[in-house]
Amino acid sequence: MPHEKPDEVWIVRINPQEFYPASPNIGLEDIRERENNLAGNLSLNQELGAIMTINQRIERNGLSGTETSVPRWTTTRSSRSGPSR
Repeated sequence: MPHEKPDEVWIVRINPQEFYPASPNIGLEDIRERENNLAGNLSLNQELGAIMTINQRIERNGLSGTETSVPRWTTTRSSRSGPSR
């Protein structure tokens, strides 16, 4: 149905937020890969921040003339993201 909205939105993070090097000797390729991870995370985090700000304003003020419900957000990590903390 075109008017149905999701109750929940899932975001799967591919790039880890944290970095746990296998050893203190980090190579240039590891640094480049981490830079790429951070660039992807920065873009995703900026988009999520904007969406969450809009959702907070809708929850606080509503939208005139419409029934509003803001979906719940769930963020999960992929299995390659390193140890959980």
